[in-house]
Amino acid sequence: MKYGVLEAATAAAIIATSVSLLYTPPEPSWETEVVANDTYGKFVEVDSYGSNVGIAYVDSIDTGLRLAEKSYSTSITDFSAQRKGNWDTQVIDNRSETGMYPSLESKSGQPSISYQDGDLGNEKLYYANRQNGEWNRTEVDNVVGGGTSVGMYSSLNFHQSKPVIFYHSPSQGLKMAEKKQEWSKEILEDGQGWYTETSKCGNTIKVAYTGRNSEQLKIGEYDGGWSSENTSTKIKSDLDIDTDQRCDEQLAYLDTETEQITYKDQDSRTFGDAFFTRLALTSKGNTTHLVYHDEGTGLKYAKKKDGEWTTKTIKQGSETGEYNDIEIDHIGNIHTAYTSQKKVYHTVYNKGTTQKIQSKTDEVKIGLGLISALLLIFTAIRQEVIAKIIQKIGEIQR
Repeated sequence: MKYGVLEAATAAAIIATSVSLLYTPPEPSWETEVVANDTYGKFVEVDSYGSNVGIAYVDSIDTGLRLAEKSYSTSITDFSAQRKGNWDTQVIDNRSETGMYPSLESKSGQPSISYQDGDLGNEKLYYANRQNGEWNRTEVDNVVGGGTSVGMYSSLNFHQSKPVIFYHSPSQGLKMAEKKQEWSKEILEDGQGWYTETSKCGNTIKVAYTGRNSEQLKIGEYDGGWSSENTSTKIKSDLDIDTDQRCDEQLAYLDTETEQITYKDQDSRTFGDAFFTRLALTSKGNTTHLVYHDEGTGLKYAKKKDGEWTTKTIKQGSETGEYNDIEIDHIGNIHTAYTSQKKVYHTVYNKGTTQKIQSKTDEVKIGLGLISALLLIFTAIRQEVIAKIIQKIGEIQR
């Protein structure tokens, strides 16, 4: 059988329509890679700035604090959103026993970090920021002004573009250091500041913390002045805080009584169980993201979207993910950093690229739909013309 123009056009229209209706973009998976081997195995922070993601970690007890950095792109053919190449590792502080309790944040596209120099009996709190590719370190507090072990549980944020660090001193409690012309330090609450975490909403910094001897969760606010209040919640080993678009608190913590990871905003939800875990919470739009260690399983990820929770195991292992962090970059990629057997890992779910792929797919579908419509119109016109010609031939023959 020979096919003519009409049959070919009709077939092309059917194919174009089918492709436009049936094609869906591939779904990128979570991709994991080792960032550093043979590390201290505790304390890890992740943040994104510009097109970069950075992971701060303690290299070893003798070699100090490092930042591993990598650039990410959104090429629609690059399903991992990962540019080829290794992590660029930078030395933030190479003195022994430095880098404990790190807190990594960025401002104006550049990373900054607060951390403790844990030299026993000579502890210090440091602030480091990168300028023109070089790391600059400043001593913020020390044992003379803050007492032994000063600088524990540091949490860095920014108020009116100036760095503010909340941290713990066993002899003084919860302290705040703010950089104006110079660093100014203030004792906020005696005996407090254990597991300190902060979140920014507008010009207000929300601070969640407990006491060293009291497990009761407290929530503070700093907007140029300090205020705080007690809650009825008791924390076992870690907590995190984030704020929604109305500046209402979202909390995640390991509950003392149940030993379950608990999320709380207007509602509550519990996940797994753990004797010890660090955990990390963040949100973007109407979606909340949480990472935590589940005893006997490993590192878990939980997501709440439109009120519904889903969970996923990122990596299995008895100690996997006891130290962890999470970050959502400006295009929606989900980055987690965590430790396992003295290695530092990075896992990314490339949501941003998925969105771009979907956008391009929608464009393709629209294009194919137009092509199929034009082909069908062409076919209909040709059929009508041929029918009229046949009719005329019939009239002439009669």
